[in-house]
Amino acid sequence: MPRITIITPCFNASRYLEATFCSVIAQTFQDWEWIIVDDLSQDGSWQILESFKLKDDRIRVFQNSVNSGASVSRNKGLDEAMGEYIAFLDADDLWMPNKLEKQLNFMVENELKMTCHSYQMMNNEHSTPIRLPHVVRLENIKAYNPLATSFMMVERDLINDLRFDPSARRRQDWIFWYHLIEKQGKCVNLSDILGIYRKDSVSSISKNKINMAFIQWKLYRTYFKQGLFESILSFVKYAIYGIKKHYL
Repeated sequence: MPRITIITPCFNASRYLEATFCSVIAQTFQDWEWIIVDDLSQDGSWQILESFKLKDDRIRVFQNSVNSGASVSRNKGLDEAMGEYIAFLDADDLWMPNKLEKQLNFMVENELKMTCHSYQMMNNEHSTPIRLPHVVRLENIKAYNPLATSFMMVERDLINDLRFDPSARRRQDWIFWYHLIEKQGKCVNLSDILGIYRKDSVSSISKNKINMAFIQWKLYRTYFKQGLFESILSFVKYAIYGIKKHYL
């Protein structure tokens, strides 16, 4: 059994896949399996993934029968995972070569079940370091989400039968981390910058601030069951965090 299972959802990511593949293959820690689930891509991603499988037998690829979203793809990866630890990696993000080694050692030495790490956010030609809080607790995650999926590692026994909510159109990862921290009590940050998050400057829904505000409000009221006053307070904290992250 591999020590770590890496889970990657993929949809029309052909232009990024080779770089992502190289960042996984280059890891100093090599006891891993990589499960990639293609969400019926139309850009040749599936053919690229099949070529990866031929290059390294630690790579397993699956394809959804219908386009279903990242939650369904990640859940398929969790269902197939054999590793003791789960690391998540989106198809367009990158890891530093020592990411798996440092994060796993950090977890084992400190007896931690859930960790994150800091990262570089790339937007076109610009790169900004994003440093996370040392500890993310439930009171933090109820208001804003500092956790980036590609830089999380979780003990599989902690996840157990918890899965990403496929009915949530947005914020599925946030809801998932919320429930894990609710179980575990905290997520500890290995402060090293060990990854690169690609921010697509032309992406879609996140550009519509009013729409995102409605989604955020629904998250507080429907998924986290917050009252009116607590939801308002959480929204203010969310806005302040967003300003600090993107503009300061």
